[in-house]
Amino acid sequence: MRKVIVLFVIFVLAPVSIFAQEKVKSVTVKGVVTDEADGTPLDLVLITTAESLPEPCITDSLGQFTLEVPARKGFLKFSKEEYNSSYVKFHEWNDTTLNVSMTKTTWKDYLKLGRAFELDIKLLFASYGVTNIDQLEHTMLGAEFRYNFRCLPVDVGLSGSWSIPFSMEPVEAGKGTPIGSVITYSYWNILAFSDYNFSNDRKFSPYLGLGLGGGKSDSKILEGFDPDSNPEYPVGIYGHDDKPIATFALRAGFEINHIWRVALEEHFNTDGSRGFHVTFAIIIPRD
Repeated sequence: MRKVIVLFVIFVLAPVSIFAQEKVKSVTVKGVVTDEADGTPLDLVLITTAESLPEPCITDSLGQFTLEVPARKGFLKFSKEEYNSSYVKFHEWNDTTLNVSMTKTTWKDYLKLGRAFELDIKLLFASYGVTNIDQLEHTMLGAEFRYNFRCLPVDVGLSGSWSIPFSMEPVEAGKGTPIGSVITYSYWNILAFSDYNFSNDRKFSPYLGLGLGGGKSDSKILEGFDPDSNPEYPVGIYGHDDKPIATFALRAGFEINHIWRVALEEHFNTDGSRGFHVTFAIIIPRD
């Protein structure tokens, strides 16, 4: 008889327990969005979360909204044309009421900086690349100073970089190397860059950018071999060809937590060279 009672309790209470668990998977958030200056209800305010909603949530003519959100910590973003976006954290497991006020965007807001100034540094051996001139592995040293706009997903900056062969050992010509061959190639440039940031208010922010500027290239060229050296191990005689260059650059990458910056970057130089690099940079300051 005891077993029968236990089984009965399990079969009766289990569905209730499952239903209760499913019920707390989401909560209802409702409220009103108003203009901070005069308290006027704002219609057509778009409300989004970090996770995609089943359908867009937009305030009605009275500024009211109701939406279902996951029953865990998160934030709501309130967006409306001609207004600064508002972000509100929520962490309630129960239904909640949330009233939000928004401020109008002025011309001064477009001049404010989001993360102020940034300086990122490309350290030795923190990048890897190649050029089409010497076919050697390269590394890139450099730094970039950037200016981030608050209300625009755009940054502008000035970058200085130096692409050199990855190996620290001297590169020498071999017995069969043709005269006139480029043994090593390096270049430096200073570029004005601009990037479009797809989600600069998130911890993971992809971006696309382009740059324009100039610098100088240096080619180590084999001019011949020392006639007094061993024919089996000839000693090369080299010359250097320095050229001023103009550079057009394209890049794509992402930032992590506004601290780490990873990019694929390609430089097109007017001396006919192209340099492709994968770079890792540290951003200073963090905010």
